[in-house]
Amino acid sequence: MEIESIRARLRELGARPSHEARLLRAWLQGRALDGGPRTESNRLPKAVLAALPALEAELGALARERSVHPGEDGTRLLVELADGQAVESVLLPRDGLCVSTQVGCAVGCVFCMTGRDGLLRQLDSGEIVAQVSLARRRQRVHK
Repeated sequence: MEIESIRARLRELGARPSHEARLLRAWLQGRALDGGPRTESNRLPKAVLAALPALEAELGALARERSVHPGEDGTRLLVELADGQAVESVLLPRDGLCVSTQVGCAVGCVFCMTGRDGLLRQLDSGEIVAQVSLARRRQRVHK
């Protein structure tokens, strides 16, 4: 799912650009989509509010934590994507995060499991951002 398709769906439900920004920021930061301060200018339309549970479920399914592997150089997260493929994200020391941008690898190094099956596909923007959102639920991610 591309970020632009999420924006388009929100617009179809009557969201203004400020609503889109607020909801996408909440998702990226790993917070509830309906959280945050409410003012008259950022009150969500009823159609958007009604669609939030389904949208949250869909966004949550983009990347799910399959397993966690702590290490001295960072914590490796095996992340399952909606299509069942898996990628790795690494929570680095000092609030860093390394995310995957593709499933598999075309290089094929003999010592690496990632390239065993070759390059399977590129991740879309929603899957990349979903890794950040997932990591931010575990710890602060600043870089």
